[in-house]
Amino acid sequence: MKEICVCIPCFNEEHNIGPMVECLQKIFQQELNRYRCRIMFIDNKSTDRTREAIRTQCRQFQNVQAVFNLSGSNSPQLCCVTNFFK
Repeated sequence: MKEICVCIPCFNEEHNIGPMVECLQKIFQQELNRYRCRIMFIDNKSTDRTREAIRTQCRQFQNVQAVFNLSGSNSPQLCCVTNFFK
């Protein structure tokens, strides 16, 4: 089965994480059910509760994953590359 991964860089988006997952899950079920679909949030050192919101979605849905930028860099791209090559 082919796979689709939607990568979403985010910063201080705590109120948008849940609605985004809900919307994407509906699209996956209604339009893309012949694919294995994943959502990957890439948090860029948010200062609000974005990380907690992402963790909640990761616990609720197996197809939701997270990458957290914990370095001093403010680059979500660097965060992705760093975490993929660890």
